[in-house]
Amino acid sequence: MYSTIVIAALMALGTHQAEPVRQTASSSSMSVDTGKNDCMAGGKTDDGTKVMFGLGIADNTFTLAATRPSWDIADGQDADATDKPVTIRFADGQETTSRHGGYTDGFSQGIWGTWHSKKKGVEQDSLDAFEMLRGNNSAEIFIAGKKAGSVQFGMPGQAYQWIKACLAEERAKR
Repeated sequence: MYSTIVIAALMALGTHQAEPVRQTASSSSMSVDTGKNDCMAGGKTDDGTKVMFGLGIADNTFTLAATRPSWDIADGQDADATDKPVTIRFADGQETTSRHGGYTDGFSQGIWGTWHSKKKGVEQDSLDAFEMLRGNNSAEIFIAGKKAGSVQFGMPGQAYQWIKACLAEERAKR
């Protein structure tokens, strides 16, 4: 529904005007989407890999999915395994590693990671990972110690602000 929506952050000096505004437009450096359960924003790598960061609307689960139609990184990997954590290293030097991760194979191939599990108290890990998007617009992605790629996504903080605005809007509907 929101596949062509991007966020325009108001750049006013007053803090009362710092709330993001969701608008319909196209963006070559950032893509956004609202799934059934997540608000997502990200970008594409030079080789066409789509990298999306997301936060769960109901449960605050931070996720990463990186996919493309054919990707040798997933060749021969067990798509049912969940023990291949994904690491994100942001441009500002912050780094976070998922609790769970793995490979996807089928219509598209790729990698995924989640920063939340059903254990009590781990929601904060998910929110801490999401906060790392603030102020960043690029990252390197690793799985099982191997670099999967680098991605740029909009202006610094744009993905973070769009996801926050999306969450507020979607939660107000429920």
